[in-house]
Amino acid sequence: MTSEETLQLVAMISEFYPSFYKGRDFRAVAGAWHRLLENVPYGLAVDALRSYILSDTKGFAPTPGSIVEQLEKKAAEDYLSEADAWDLVLRAVSRSGYNAREEFDKLPPILQQVVGTPYEMHEWSNLTTSEFNTYIANHIRRLYREAVQRDIHNRFHPKWSAALPAPEPLRLE
Repeated sequence: MTSEETLQLVAMISEFYPSFYKGRDFRAVAGAWHRLLENVPYGLAVDALRSYILSDTKGFAPTPGSIVEQLEKKAAEDYLSEADAWDLVLRAVSRSGYNAREEFDKLPPILQQVVGTPYEMHEWSNLTTSEFNTYIANHIRRLYREAVQRDIHNRFHPKWSAALPAPEPLRLE
């Protein structure tokens, strides 16, 4: 979002919340918002503001964090659920005894990141059902949840903010 677009966003906020920048310099407020929302496309920010306004029952003006929260809720809908992600991994592992590379390549990129390598899938195919459906399942679900959170975080938080560290894929030894 550009500085000018941020000015427009702040102006929209002040239309619905007249006391939003009361007693403060309008450009300074917009500058602060811009530094925090520079990664957010203007159209998405406007949509998030509309969602906030329509769901606001308390009458308080939004903060940059509440705008990002709206964006993150909407973005989370673009990802598979943990159960669906696990189901894809389960099916890929069940067919990876001889076709690990092909099955790995069929997984979405975020699941490839979580799984690690085709070799891991091949190794998992040799585990007992009990080991696989408990230990590996829990680990994959947790890694997927963290990968989705990290991906969403990196989409909407400023470039200068610290990104969430990437988790290490599970390695069997």
